[in-house]
Amino acid sequence: MTDVPLGEYKHHSGTIYNLIAIANVKATKPGWVVTAVYQDGIDYWTRPLDEFLKSCQKL
Repeated sequence: MTDVPLGEYKHHSGTIYNLIAIANVKATKPGWVVTAVYQDGIDYWTRPLDEFLKSCQKL
């Protein structure tokens, strides 16, 4: 589906996200990232792949 590697990314604010999967919203709309943030626990987030890549860089 995509050539974006999984792993750690740094947001422009300094937060480190672990990209753990790229999911489909529905059969015709691929490209939502699933990230985990490890701070006081684990929080899971999703957002469109293009938005994620605009604000984060691979570590």
